[in-house]
Amino acid sequence: MRFVRKGQTWIGIFLVALIIAFIFPMKINAAGTGSITIFYHGVTKEESSIALSGAEFSLYKIAA
Repeated sequence: MRFVRKGQTWIGIFLVALIIAFIFPMKINAAGTGSITIFYHGVTKEESSIALSGAEFSLYKIAA
């Protein structure tokens, strides 16, 4: 019976350490997030700048 309890204790310690190991990298990666603002301007035939409203964009994640 002592061996079963001892084995369960080591498994419990291992699982807690494993959970902690997965929690810390998540906090580090969360700091790398941010935001992006896009100002889209076009040019008329008279070569004057005009802001385009209602333009749709598609953003794709590129592996870094």
